[in-house]
Formats: sequence, C-alpha cells, structure tokens
Amino acid sequence: MATFGPCCILLLWALLAAVSSDTEHAGKCLSDWVFSPSSHTCIKFYYWFSNRKTWENARAACQRDGGDLLAIYNAEMNEFVAAGECPSGWKQCPSSGTCIKVYERMSTWQDARAACKKDNGDLLKIRDQRMNQFAEDIRESNGLNVIWLGLSDRHSEKKFYWLDETIEITYTNWSPSNPRDLSFNGGHCVGMGSNGAGQWTTFDCSDKKPFLCERKPTCRVVDGTCPAGWVKSPTSCIKLYNDERLWQDARTACQQDGGDLVKVQDDCMSKSIEEQIKSRPADDNFWIGLSDQIKEGTWRWLDDDEAVIYKNWAPGQPNNHQVSGHKRGQDCVEIGSHKKAQWNDQDCNVAYKFICEKPAGSTTSK
Repeated sequence: MATFGPCCILLLWALLAAVSSDTEHAGKCLSDWVFSPSSHTCIKFYYWFSNRKTWENARAACQRDGGDLLAIYNAEMNEFVAAGECPSGWKQCPSSGTCIKVYERMSTWQDARAACKKDNGDLLKIRDQRMNQFAEDIRESNGLNVIWLGLSDRHSEKKFYWLDETIEITYTNWSPSNPRDLSFNGGHCVGMGSNGAGQWTTFDCSDKKPFLCERKPTCRVVDGTCPAGWVKSPTSCIKLYNDERLWQDARTACQQDGGDLVKVQDDCMSKSIEEQIKSRPADDNFWIGLSDQIKEGTWRWLDDDEAVIYKNWAPGQPNNHQVSGHKRGQDCVEIGSHKKAQWNDQDCNVAYKFICEKPAGSTTSK
C-alpha cells in the first residue's frame, strides 16, 4: 500500500515562520515566502523529489530556516495552502488568495472585461477593506489616475452588482457624492480614483481607463514522473480503471498497484480529474476514496481521521438514499463524467469503474 500521509506530506512540505499579526506586514515576508492572512504567518513551499525527507528531517530543515512545519488551523488556511500560485505578472492578494494584475492600456469597461476573460479572469471584485487597499496600492504604485473595477449598475439602474452577480454589494468605499446619477445611457461603471483612499466613483462605461483583472491561482504542480498508464495530476499520478468493482474491491485493486483510491482534496485535483473523464460516456461512474462507512454522515478520505474540508457535492447530495435490502443506505462516493466530477453518495456494493492515485516519481510500473 502506498503511503500518502496527511496533506500529501510525501509530495509537499510547507515551512512556517511567525510574523506580525497585522496584515500591513504582509509585504515583510522574506523572498520566496508568502503571507497567509488567516494565520498571519509567512509560508514557504519546498519540493523535494531527488531527496525526499522524512517528517523528522523535514522539520529539522524548517527549523534551520527559522520556521517549523506548517500547522493548519482552519478551512481558510487549508484553502490558502492548496490554492496555488499566481502566473508571472500577477500579484497574489493576501486577503482573498486570488491573483490580480493591472492593465495600463486605455479601454472601455466592456473591452476591459473582455481582456480579463481572455486571460482566464475577470474585472476585479473587491470583497473587503484589505482587498480594496491592495488594489489601491497597485493603482498608486503604477502612477495611474482611475482604474476600472468590476462593479456597475448596467443591469438595473442604481443597483450596483459585481460583474454578473445579482446579489447587492455589502462592502463599499464610495467617494463623496457617489454613486452619481449621471445623465447618460448604458448604465454607470465604477472606477477607483486618485484621491489616495481607494475610493470609488461612477463613470460612463464607454470612457476609456486602465483596469484591474482578477483570476484564480494556477495549480501548484509538483515534479516527478508517472508510470506507463498513469496520468500526472497537480500533486500525484492518477489512473482510470475500466473494470467495474465494489468500492472495497476497487480500493484493494488500487493498493495492489501501489496506490489507493483517489483523494479529491482541492479544486486543482477536481479539475484534473474532470479533464480526464469529460470525454467518457455519460453513464460512466467512478469510485473515489471518500465514504462515511465508519460513522454515518461523517465523511472521511480512506483511513484519515480528519474531517473533509474541500467539498464538491452535486446539487442535492449527499442524500443517503435508502437502497432496497440495504439498511445503511449510501456510504461511498462516486463521480460521473456527466456531473463535471461532482460527488454523489452511492451504495458501496454497486460495481463502478474507479480512479486510483499514487505519488509522482514512483517506480512502480503497474
């Protein structure tokens, strides 16, 4: 049986060093370290494949660098660690974990949004004061006057929404006398002005201004190779098996091949699996390593003791539908190509195809 360890510990070690609890010190992390807003610490990722570390040796390496192995205290911190990295030219916002980039070319609001989408993002959505200050710092450091944000009332006069959302905004930072009731057609679009306080002002959407784009981080991809028949995922190797087995039999088959049923613990792994199964027939279903067989309603990955943090249930799931002749209902989880890798609880004694996972760099060739 392959040993994966908690949080893919064989694949990824994270170093942790304490800094000030004030987020204004986020920029004071040493080079190659990133600020975690939920823990107010600096984190660094080390990828060791030619020279993997035991837990004890990894901790010693962390301590030599003035830190210690990462402790994850909450779901927000777990998501931050799993989120990934920003592409070149983008900056990671400490409060949101998303990537932000300034575009200095003058564009209308709609053209600016199209440019953001072309780069796999959208115009910036500001969620809180910390994020607003981060955006203001970018605007000011680039010497720009006004920059477009993703806020407008184009769809409903005097009701401002972020992008295509229909939920009215909660955090605002309007400049005095704003939002203005300007006399032009096409709605009002919002820009961040040059008053030094990151305040917002309404403009004609056809005005041309620089803009800020926002996107999700790219998935961190670890080094290492996969055996023949296995496919590289962001942090491991995965393989789709076409023979249909009960959940426990599927797990045994994975273990015989040096792995285990796959754990889908973040959006990066989910997207990787979705890419592999999207061309499969609509009625294809695959077991993954999630179940509540030990305690009803408490979902666990394989033999892990920790509660599941990342979740990707299909609408209405899990529903523990009672299967005729089976008292315990649906205790194992499968995904289907037609469900975009979303999860569905199912009777463990149904035969499905399955997905196995093992560490990258394994020499096993099964």
